[in-house]
Amino acid sequence: MTTSTTFLVTRLEGYVFPALGATDTLMQTMMAQGRGDSLFKQSSKGFMVVPNPASNEVKIILPEGMLVAEVRLYDATGRLRRTLTIREREHIFKVSDLPDGIYFLKTGVGDEAFQAKLVVRH
Repeated sequence: MTTSTTFLVTRLEGYVFPALGATDTLMQTMMAQGRGDSLFKQSSKGFMVVPNPASNEVKIILPEGMLVAEVRLYDATGRLRRTLTIREREHIFKVSDLPDGIYFLKTGVGDEAFQAKLVVRH
């Protein structure tokens, strides 16, 4: 008999699973099949973008304690696409007008730099 456990939030090798109702078996299967992009990728020290991949909008979550930030959005070629000034820890950002592709969000404070990868798929 196989049993599985339901997690509210689970972290494994830098991934945060959207686990309301997801089971550990499902998560392990997705990781083993290389479908980690369908999970929420956690970037350095709490700087996150969810959901990921996205088609309409994402929530940008700043690291703990960072309440104001300039976030730069780069495409896969390194071209700066947007600069956002965020004045709250969580910010909704529309991506519906961006072409499909891989993007990188970068921000920093003092000598700390943070980066998150974003996949846009319509």
